[in-house]
Amino acid sequence: MYANSFSKIFSPGSRLGFCYADREIIAKLADAKTATNSHTSNLVQVVCAEYFKRGLFPEHLKRICDIHRERRNVMMSCLAKYMPEGTKWVVPDGGLFTWVELPGGINTTELLPEANAAGIHYVAGAGFYVEGNGAGSNAMRVSFGNVTPEKIETGVQRLAALVRSKL
Repeated sequence: MYANSFSKIFSPGSRLGFCYADREIIAKLADAKTATNSHTSNLVQVVCAEYFKRGLFPEHLKRICDIHRERRNVMMSCLAKYMPEGTKWVVPDGGLFTWVELPGGINTTELLPEANAAGIHYVAGAGFYVEGNGAGSNAMRVSFGNVTPEKIETGVQRLAALVRSKL
């Protein structure tokens, strides 16, 4: 089975996905989909199908990959430039997020209200772990997907200053 989404590569918020699988699996997935909501917007489905049919998608995909690559590169550069020593992060091959681990035992869940008040938004890392016992408590998922390079730099500078204040 292969399942994926057009939400990030066609239109954010479209809530349109696809699945390639045996008929039996598709039938069960269709039942589950029907049980959870009535249907995906017909308009969104038609617009997406027409977009592909007209051959517009390859150029669109190239354009958004270029945009997100630039934003990723700015994020990586800013993390290297501004974050305190001991901070670790992942350089993603794709996607819209990076994973950051803070030094000094800083708890990102506890830091979140202060970060939000400073205009910094992230998802605390603990929620990504099932182990409990503090796993991921010093980590965060940071998005660069819908943020201009200028705002990325401002945000990382603010985050770095906040983290330094807690060390």
